[in-house]
Amino acid sequence: MAKKTDEKTIKTDKKVEETVEEKAIIKVRALVNIKYDKDCFKIGDEFEVRTEDSEEMTKKGYVESLEKTEKGETKEGE
Repeated sequence: MAKKTDEKTIKTDKKVEETVEEKAIIKVRALVNIKYDKDCFKIGDEFEVRTEDSEEMTKKGYVESLEKTEKGETKEGE
């Protein structure tokens, strides 16, 4: 019985983690050829990155944001 309880707890924890991860992801468009998390993207490809990564990548000119950030700043919206 203890094993079943542990499995339910683990499954619940994974759902919580997935929900948190979904909120921390933003969609971007590549401005240069780039490798991100073992995947390669060409100029113009759209893909998802973690919010903390997107901020730095946008500042360096590697990507442009396709979704509104918390501050409401996007290149596409301008």
